[in-house]
Amino acid sequence: MDRKKSIADRLATIQGHPLRRQIMQTAREAHAQGRLVSPVGLHKQLKRSISHVSYHVAVLRGEGALELLETVPRRGAVEHLYGINEDLLAEITDSVALDQIAELIDGGTELHRTPELAKIVRSTGRPVEA
Repeated sequence: MDRKKSIADRLATIQGHPLRRQIMQTAREAHAQGRLVSPVGLHKQLKRSISHVSYHVAVLRGEGALELLETVPRRGAVEHLYGINEDLLAEITDSVALDQIAELIDGGTELHRTPELAKIVRSTGRPVEA
């Protein structure tokens, strides 16, 4: 993973292909259920070729969106199980929230917009006093 890339560049790569978006959505759903994903499982679920799925999983891993968390021997092969990189998702959420706040401020935010700012900050998981 190239840590020198900006969050915007990394997000563009992560979201830059429809299959990567599907993989990330599936991985988020699995994460919410306490499960991991594998290229083989994604291939079956998304009905896409294993080579395409494996390639895009590798891209997502390279960008830090997915982390290899476990390997399991399966019928003479090794299944790689991936999970969402929560740190990167938090960083992206924070970056997007800060961009939204900056847009509000640049637009001449007035006191009546404070609840909207608080809502954006809360979306990052941080508590905000109303």
